Amino acid sequence: MTLVGLLEAARRAWAVLVLGLVATAFAAYSIVSAPGVYWSRTDVFMVRPVSDVPNGLASTPQGTIRFAGLIQREIAGGSSDIDTVSDRVRIVDFGIRSGTLVRLPNDGNQYANNFNKALLDVQAAGPTEAAVRTQMTELIARINRVVAERQTAMGVPAEVQVRTRSSPTEVQVFHEVGSRKRALVATVGLGMSLTWSAVVLAEVRRVRRGAAVGRTRIKGEAR
Repeated sequence: MTLVGLLEAARRAWAVLVLGLVATAFAAYSIVSAPGVYWSRTDVFMVRPVSDVPNGLASTPQGTIRFAGLIQREIAGGSSDIDTVSDRVRIVDFGIRSGTLVRLPNDGNQYANNFNKALLDVQAAGPTEAAVRTQMTELIARINRVVAERQTAMGVPAEVQVRTRSSPTEVQVFHEVGSRKRALVATVGLGMSLTWSAVVLAEVRRVRRGAAVGRTRIKGEAR
């Protein structure tokens, strides 16, 4: 179809064109006005005590890593496919806009794990800065509590128990709005493509109906 023919088709199917343009404009406005999401991340290190009295749960670096994994599974309720992804990936990169994430950093891949850091990657996301700050504060406090409780339950003396250290020490909250420009261009492009496709389809159906009417008329005259 030529450009002139396409414009003529748009004139005839103006209702389809207007509906498509309105839908595209609404989708574009939704992207531009989206509030974004707030998120935060903190590394909670498991620090082995310096003492002559052994800690049966974390007497070696590997033992401390295993202990961190034990805490992670209790806090997060088990492992998931997310655990095999780079520990530098942010919670919002997983599409999580509200919730928390606790992982034991894994330097391996989907075929082989490599846990070599005695720390927990703690993240949270939410609709407001206050909500994320509250989630992180409560989650870190829970981790600290579980770390102490598990060691006490195993009979580890308080003076040789593994301690936690957060980095950064204060919760930092960030605002993520994503790449609105790319999303806007993609949305407008898709919307216009679908709109013009609908116009062309309407024109094809009009032509077919006209041809069918013409054939019926010719048959009637032939009789």
